[in-house]
Amino acid sequence: MQDKEKEEVVRNSSSLTQCLSELSARQAKIQITEERLKRLHACFLSFGPDADENIDRLVSLCGEAMGATCALYNCMHADILCSEGKWNTPAGYKDKDKAAGHICYDVISRDNKEPLLVRFLQSTPYVQTDPNVKLYNLETYLGMAVKLGKSNVGSLCVVYQSDFTPTKEDIIFMEIIASAISIEEKHRSLQKECLRSGERYKYISEAATDYIFTVHFKNGKPIRTEHGPRCSVITGYSEKEFDADPLLWLNMVHEEDKPKVLKITQDIIKYKKNQTIEHRIIKKDGTIRWISNEIIVHLAPDGEILYYDGLIKDITERKVPEEALKEKEQFLLSVFKSIQDCISILDKDLNIISVNATAEKWHPHALPLIGKKCYRAYHSRDIPCEFENCPTQRVFKTGKAAYNIVPKSGPGGKAVGWLEIYSFPRFNPVTGKIEGAIEYVRDITERKEAEDKIEKMHSEILKSSHRMKQLVLRDPHTGLYSYSYLEEAIEAEFSRARRYAHPFSVVMLDIDYFKSINDAYGHYFGDIVLKQLARQLKIILRRYDIVVRSGGEEFLIISPGLDRAHALLLANRLMDALSLYNFGNSKQSVKLKLSLAVTSYPEDNISRGMDLVNLASEILNKVKEVGGSRVYSSLDIKSRENHILEKSGKSANIRNLKGKIEKLTLRANQSLKEAIFAFAKTIELKDHYTGEHVEQTVRYATRIANGLKLPKEEVELIKEAAMLHDLGKIGISDQILLKNGKLSTKEFEQIKKHPQIGVDIIRPIHFLHNIIPLIFYHHEKWDGSGYPGGLKGEEIPIGARIIALSDVYQALTSDRPYRKAFSKKEALKIIKEGSGKQFDPQVVDVFLKIIKKEK
Repeated sequence: MQDKEKEEVVRNSSSLTQCLSELSARQAKIQITEERLKRLHACFLSFGPDADENIDRLVSLCGEAMGATCALYNCMHADILCSEGKWNTPAGYKDKDKAAGHICYDVISRDNKEPLLVRFLQSTPYVQTDPNVKLYNLETYLGMAVKLGKSNVGSLCVVYQSDFTPTKEDIIFMEIIASAISIEEKHRSLQKECLRSGERYKYISEAATDYIFTVHFKNGKPIRTEHGPRCSVITGYSEKEFDADPLLWLNMVHEEDKPKVLKITQDIIKYKKNQTIEHRIIKKDGTIRWISNEIIVHLAPDGEILYYDGLIKDITERKVPEEALKEKEQFLLSVFKSIQDCISILDKDLNIISVNATAEKWHPHALPLIGKKCYRAYHSRDIPCEFENCPTQRVFKTGKAAYNIVPKSGPGGKAVGWLEIYSFPRFNPVTGKIEGAIEYVRDITERKEAEDKIEKMHSEILKSSHRMKQLVLRDPHTGLYSYSYLEEAIEAEFSRARRYAHPFSVVMLDIDYFKSINDAYGHYFGDIVLKQLARQLKIILRRYDIVVRSGGEEFLIISPGLDRAHALLLANRLMDALSLYNFGNSKQSVKLKLSLAVTSYPEDNISRGMDLVNLASEILNKVKEVGGSRVYSSLDIKSRENHILEKSGKSANIRNLKGKIEKLTLRANQSLKEAIFAFAKTIELKDHYTGEHVEQTVRYATRIANGLKLPKEEVELIKEAAMLHDLGKIGISDQILLKNGKLSTKEFEQIKKHPQIGVDIIRPIHFLHNIIPLIFYHHEKWDGSGYPGGLKGEEIPIGARIIALSDVYQALTSDRPYRKAFSKKEALKIIKEGSGKQFDPQVVDVFLKIIKKEK
């Protein structure tokens, strides 16, 4: 028993020793862990705002606590591995290298969450792929992935030059360090984003042109104003200048806008509500700018105003075009009121919401028109007109313009004539939906009666020949070939020219301002002109030239055997010959202005005959753009395009908003100017003498202005004024303009009104203001006996003096309804006698020299 007891004691003693040993080892681990936690806590407390420095502290702590040879935190940047946290790295260590092959690259690339432990490195493939393994004689690698969000962004690793097996506590400690680095990575990402945001905010703040001001209140009254640092951008005045003069802001407001600004400011204080004011200010440098002032009111708990903020924006680039648009709308309104045809604006329920004066003149029995149904006011009906007969109802259904001829109704709905109705949809500018219609109505009673007579005379002929006309490839109106014949004919000629190496050309001809002829005399008269033009073309051209009517007032001439040079000669010969011919009938006649385009094979590079037609159409458009009444070929277009390209190269850097607006404004002004000059052409249709007279007056006025060596800009103004100097005759009765005998005193008083009428027509157009004095005073005389102002000598603008002489000379040398033209010699004698009385002596001298050179 004693031996057994001894053995049991020995066993218990051994077991106790083992337990004590394990307890001692565990106690050592706990001490190591506690020491690590203390150092980790101290490391966290030492953190500063710089994430990079915090990461270095964590890597150093990891290497020291793990007893490693070296510790690293590596990140991927593209395909480069970069050491962004280092501890105890040897001399010459490369902190940037291509990632492929490095152990850290494998840690970052893999999806496994567990740490990577590689022992006995010298016997692994890494000795070949990772240059640091062999260079620093490494034996053990322990690495753990660092995440940012769900993605691995780096690797925390410790390396040893001896074999090392990590404990569970080592792994947990590295996981804590890796998590802390992950937090610092997020911190660093936020720092970078904040830096970028700060830079963007700084850039926006410096680039902004808006500024904020604040008005402080006490007891309901303003006591102090603060202006932001950007105030000088918009106003030109500094903060100090605003502080020194409390009334400076009000004094900057444009005089015309002050009442409005004061009223709105009073309303803000009275009603304590936010407001937005748009008005003009005068900057320190004297320029006028439009601003938007958005007022935001801040109230105290008792409802009184504490202060209000104002956000100032410069809106000149928006307001200037708006004001120009208003000016043009005013002009269009004046045109709307002066149109002699009836215009009605209707809503979708066929209620009349606006009319012009002509509409009221035509329907005096139904006044007032506004507010009534159109069918009640215009047709004395209790129900709407039948859908088929009402173009406006068709507009509402289809969304497209519609047209019809309907009976003109008098009192009680009695038919008293015929009306031509054009109805156009009126769209809401915001929604884009139809909200009404515009009816343009023309009285065609006389034309309809004439057409009815002609229709009755030819009804049988038209019936019998209708089917034949469908089969014949000729225009039934002019007798020329129609457009359907064109492609077949031109391709045949092109094929023949190419086969036998012969030239051939196409001349496209278009009548300028033909719409004015139709508007003045009606479509029937216009049809007569087209027939006469077709006949003249047949007379002038060679018998084997092919003439095609390709459009309403457009004709095409196919000329086999003509090269470009001879085709241009033909085109110019056509223009000269046709400009001398009087078109029309025994009652009325007009002269035509023509635009012509010439294309030729082989000079123009084409692959088929219709290419010449298409090119001619493009060239003709260019002719129209420069004012028409000339002959162009592709050579003219190329030289013009090269000129434009040269000019555009010089200004390629001007791409700001102001430049765009100026271009748009110039384009709008040019379009409006062309519309006015086209409007002036209608005078030629009322008074044939006036049309020819104007052209010669412009020619002499321009030559005199150049002879006086006036600036180019002033010469251009004189040219425009000469073109429009008789514009006011549009408002003079035909009975007076076309009278064969001498005018009575009363009739002459009417004639004397035409300068004022012309000025009233163009006054709404701001960019034509410079020519108003030239038009208004072109009947003044050097000795003060002229009209309308009785100006004397150099009180009369030089342009008006030049136009006056050119006007009189052309009148003297032209046949008038009441007398024959004076001879050139007689006219010059009258001009010389008027020198110093009616005319400026200096202008007379220059004019006489011009006439002498003409001889």
